[in-house]
Amino acid sequence: MTTGEGMVVHTDDVVLKAALQYAAHGWPVFPLRGKLPAKPRTAGGRGFRDATTDPAVVERMWARYPDANVGVRCGLASGLAVVDIDPVHGGVDTLTRIESERGVLPGTVMAITGGDGLHLLFRHRAGIGCGANVWGRGLDLRGGTSVPRRPSTRTPATATAGPATAPGRTRFQRGPRSSYRPPGRWW
Repeated sequence: MTTGEGMVVHTDDVVLKAALQYAAHGWPVFPLRGKLPAKPRTAGGRGFRDATTDPAVVERMWARYPDANVGVRCGLASGLAVVDIDPVHGGVDTLTRIESERGVLPGTVMAITGGDGLHLLFRHRAGIGCGANVWGRGLDLRGGTSVPRRPSTRTPATATAGPATAPGRTRFQRGPRSSYRPPGRWW
């Protein structure tokens, strides 16, 4: 079923199962509506600070927001850093140029975003930070306290098929070093 806002609403609990799987892997999760926290500040929401790995809390969150996306807290809490490639803002062209100059990024777990972009998941490094356009137009880094939507989330007019990978078997590569200056090297 699709809502008037173009969001696909699932009658099964595949997204809750994915949230619980991520939490069991040690990735703190919380519900999102689109790109924003499902629980608004006016209702006491704290954004990414609401993320948890406690399965009972995760179940309560999705009972309250059953059509929510899964957000994962990046940074030290999860051990994740995410390179966000946004094709609408030139991310594919920027990445192609940088990879031709500095070498191809190592293979890693990927998730397709609602805007037909990609999230590339890497191991977090202390001090990596986060920001928009950190290596050029359309290449964002989510490594501090920001939250990307994770695989198995709902996006406009997109069905979900469950987790992209089994987190317990995922091997992440080392990610790009710096967040706030053009890269001298990727690694």
